[in-house]
Amino acid sequence: MGLEGYKYEHGPAALFAAFSPILWGIFMSMMHWAICNNYAGSATAFLESRPFKFFNNIAYSVYLTQFPIFFYNVGVQRHAEFYTPLLLLHAPEMLAVLVISIMATVAIEMPFNQVYRIYFGNSQKKLKEI
Repeated sequence: MGLEGYKYEHGPAALFAAFSPILWGIFMSMMHWAICNNYAGSATAFLESRPFKFFNNIAYSVYLTQFPIFFYNVGVQRHAEFYTPLLLLHAPEMLAVLVISIMATVAIEMPFNQVYRIYFGNSQKKLKEI
């Protein structure tokens, strides 16, 4: 679709839009099964690494903060000449998303997870372990 001579055809585009989420879900299910049954090899080592576990902790906050920051930066652009092919690798924007995500995880998400565990989980055992 990104090619210069691309001609849109509704049939293949509709098939792609219909089947890609289903196939992606099947692929992710197969990967999960392979990792749980120790068939993944190096993927298991990657998923158990410290950087991946760190990102896993802040992933929801990254999801919530990246779009407002990205759309703010897009909205303050004056004209198209400011855009570059490396727009996605804009370091201050990525740093802002990372810092805000870490702060939101530590200040909001983790305390509310503890509150949820106290009220709805097996709180006495959890509190003794902490």
